[in-house]
Parts: sequence; structure tokens; C-alpha cells
Amino acid sequence: MVKKAYMKTIEILLVVVLTTVFLVLIIPGQESLTRSKHPSYLINLETNDDFRNFVTNNNACFNSTPANTATGLIERYLPLEFDYTLCTGLKIESVPQKEVFIDSIVIIGNHTHTNFKTIRLYYWTE
Repeated sequence: MVKKAYMKTIEILLVVVLTTVFLVLIIPGQESLTRSKHPSYLINLETNDDFRNFVTNNNACFNSTPANTATGLIERYLPLEFDYTLCTGLKIESVPQKEVFIDSIVIIGNHTHTNFKTIRLYYWTE
């Protein structure tokens, strides 16, 4: 009888240890991998004066095809496998039927005047 009680105690302790290891090590590691997969790209452009002037003076959505100040700067940081649309102060009207990632920042203005704008970068794999 005593021998069976020791075995049950050891089994329970083994289950508790394995469950704790699973909860502490395995589950948080998987979550952090998915979050770091797509970093913030607009944060690199937040302090660029050319980018700030462009987005404060425009109220439209721009995709990757027309060459302008913003597309040249975004393409420095965004990997080539992504296609994108940059919206300054507006929301995008239609997105492709793919997995779309959104990066956004709020720009208060430039050195001369204050103009609150939300800048959204919608990007997806081609």
C-alpha cells in the first residue's frame, strides 16, 4: 500500500513539473516569434524631415508604383517581397485578398506648423 502511494506521488510531481515547463518555456516562445516577424517600418522614418514634410502636405493614399518622396524612403526599409500602400490622413478604400499587415504612426507636424495626421502603411506579400 505504501509503495503505491509513493508511486502516485511521484507521478503527480512529474505531471506538475512537465506542465510547468511547458507553460513557462514553450508557449511564450511561440508568441514572441510571431510578434517579431513584422517589425515597425514607419518608426525609422518618423524623424526624417523629407518624409514628415511629404506626409503633412498630402492627404491621399499612395501605392508602390508612382515614384515620390515617400515611396523612395519606404523602400529603403521595407523588404522587397512586400507590396504596400501608404495613406496619409485617410483610410485605405480596398485591400487585396491577402494577409495584410498595418504599421501606423501619428505625426504632429513639421518644424513650422502643427498638423495632426495618422500615417498608415498597409503591406502584404506579393
